[in-house]
Amino acid sequence: MINMGRENLDVITFTLYLKALVCGAATNFQRWITL
Repeated sequence: MINMGRENLDVITFTLYLKALVCGAATNFQRWITL
């Protein structure tokens, strides 16, 4: 149970990190295009 919860937390953290990474990349890309 504890391991499962920890794995779930890792997945959620990884997903959030991935989303932030994509959002940051998109922002930088837009900035680069406007420049």
